[in-house]
Amino acid sequence: MENMHIITFLVVMSTAFILLVCGSKADVVCETTDKRMTCQYDIPKKIPPGVTEVYVENHRDMNLRRNSFSDPRWKHILILQIYQNKAKTHSIQVHDSAFRELDSLSVFGIHTRGFSIGDRHRSNIFRGLENITELDFSGCVNLNSSFVALSLMQDGEFTKLRTLNLNEVNTNTGSRNINFSQLFIDMLVNKRIKNLSLRKTMIHFQPFIQKSVSEVTRFDLSDTSYSLSYRFSSPDDVFVPYLRLFGNSKLLNITNFKMFDTFWRGDRLRFTNLHCTDCTELCGVYIFNLLFVEYIYANNMLVDTGFPIEIINSTFNFTCRMHLKVVELRENNVRRIQGTTFHWPDQNFLRYLDLTGNKMSFLSSSVTRGLTKLKTFVLGENRLSDMSSSPELINLFANCLNLEKLVLDRNGLSYLPESIFLRNKMLTYLSLKGNLLRKVTFNTKHLKYLQHLDLSDNLIHILDEQSMNNLNDVIHFQTYSNINLEGNPIECSCKSAPFVEWIQKHSVYMPHRGIMLNCTIEGRIVGIDDKTVAKTQFMCIRILVYVSIALAVVFAIAASTVVSIAVPKLIKRRRKNDQVRRFLQKYQNNQIKENFLCLLSYFNTDSTVAIEHIYKNMNETLKEITGPESDSVCIVERHFRAGAEIVAEIMRFVSESCVIVFVVSKSFCQNNWCCLEIKEAYEQQKPIVLIVCEEVDENEMPAHLKQTFQRCTRAKLVKQDEEFTVQPGGWEGLCDSIIHLASRQCAEELE
Repeated sequence: MENMHIITFLVVMSTAFILLVCGSKADVVCETTDKRMTCQYDIPKKIPPGVTEVYVENHRDMNLRRNSFSDPRWKHILILQIYQNKAKTHSIQVHDSAFRELDSLSVFGIHTRGFSIGDRHRSNIFRGLENITELDFSGCVNLNSSFVALSLMQDGEFTKLRTLNLNEVNTNTGSRNINFSQLFIDMLVNKRIKNLSLRKTMIHFQPFIQKSVSEVTRFDLSDTSYSLSYRFSSPDDVFVPYLRLFGNSKLLNITNFKMFDTFWRGDRLRFTNLHCTDCTELCGVYIFNLLFVEYIYANNMLVDTGFPIEIINSTFNFTCRMHLKVVELRENNVRRIQGTTFHWPDQNFLRYLDLTGNKMSFLSSSVTRGLTKLKTFVLGENRLSDMSSSPELINLFANCLNLEKLVLDRNGLSYLPESIFLRNKMLTYLSLKGNLLRKVTFNTKHLKYLQHLDLSDNLIHILDEQSMNNLNDVIHFQTYSNINLEGNPIECSCKSAPFVEWIQKHSVYMPHRGIMLNCTIEGRIVGIDDKTVAKTQFMCIRILVYVSIALAVVFAIAASTVVSIAVPKLIKRRRKNDQVRRFLQKYQNNQIKENFLCLLSYFNTDSTVAIEHIYKNMNETLKEITGPESDSVCIVERHFRAGAEIVAEIMRFVSESCVIVFVVSKSFCQNNWCCLEIKEAYEQQKPIVLIVCEEVDENEMPAHLKQTFQRCTRAKLVKQDEEFTVQPGGWEGLCDSIIHLASRQCAEELE
């Protein structure tokens, strides 16, 4: 059994080894699409009919000889590109006349870290490529540029070669420089190279003898480092000859080319009171002459100098010859161009100007004067907010009459003058992203062609009516206008309800991207939709609703309180009235035990007042109320029986009267019979009414009278217009009180 395991293990290992060996020698894997053939690992041995382009990816080690392209169809190949995965270290070695069969090839490129040339004592490696138009050795960090130049000079005429790409050749990881030697320069001139790209390379500048001007029109030196021959004594020794050599350049890319930060430092970067009134003087001012270049990309060149560039109170004349169409000067630390005038030619061609990322705090409007053909102006990531209080800001774009695209992103702008874009009627794209704007203060009525307005990442909480009207003008002129308000701290509240409704109505949130604007409502972040609009509108009436509800609740409580108080009173009053009505009815029908409604008690000295005024008025008033003709008031003079015992009579009349009325005076308080009547009334629990006819000291009153005087209200006899009456209420009020007391007494007795 153990032997079987050993045999099985050996079989498996053998099979794996065979597969590994066979797999490493497997045929090239290729895919063909129309005229394009893409292969993995190696050059294909066979070319399918109709293929004119071959691309080799992830190549293995190669030795390219003439027999590598033995298939007759290689003669029809126009493009050959060989690439290597940068993580691998496979190499390509090219031998003499390896490409002799590729006489139709027009574009040839090798991109590998391990590219080398065999038989270096000879220089026939490019033999057969006489029809080539483009050579691309980008990524070949160990390539010997001098040998390439020598081979191109000797191997045939190469009359059609126009593009030479040596990007990332001899970089810091390589062992050589690209030598700008006499041989290399003669090759550029003699082969009439028009497109030269040396991006991310290491260049060694050497002195040379200029025989003629090169035909290079597109020159890319971006991200390039350099070294100088010891024979150069000054920067002019470097730049002047090379400027003449490349005098035909139309496109120059010197982005991140760090030569200038070596020579330009300190005061060399500050230009003050420099006046070049003759355009021919510019060559003496600047190191290189840009008047013949059409496209210049000079970004991030001077950012590491450590000093800002400032041009103050100077004049520059560009009116001689200038073919500039595109200028990029991004991130060059150009801080101020103030009090400076640029004189542009009447027929200037500048269409695109990019000054992004310079942290520029001032740009004179006279710099843009004359740029009437400028189409795109990019000024993002500067500090133009420092110009907010200067009239220069209003005039900065006034002369750019054909401006179509303007970018002012991240400039710290919190305010833009109303007329700042008044003369830019051709604007189609305006970006104000990342500023500090809270309102749209600039006039837009004349911007009939504006299609894109970017106000994202500002400080817009609420837009007022004028701001919304300005945006409405943009929408009015362009049906498909795009207003971007993303990234603003939009507030959803009662105050912002019109603005939120406007957002939802006009969908100003890049609908093609499906992004919904957000707002903050009572501390929560929500998307602006129909529900949010409804909530903000409700917030406007919420206070009114809450106040109305509160008032309704208060009213309801008040009403219920009034009802709870008034109803019992009404019921009580109604009961009282019913009680009085029943009592009067019984009194009129002699159905009660008492014969009189009241007994009028007084002292003899007060009889005149009591009889002539009190009795007379009370009796007449009570008759009007009760109806019977008989007396309702009992008095001694009329109703006491002669000869009867006084005490017995007092007791009888007190008993036969419903209410006892005492006319209080000083004499009354001192009389014993009067005091007896008061005591009897108390004992029979009769209701008592006091009529005070003069001021009496309480201390002079009998005890029962004093108690009544303190506990009950009383009437006071007063004289008005020669007539006597009682207060309060008059005679009617007094009689009503008597009847009420009598009816209550009667009701209590029945209970």
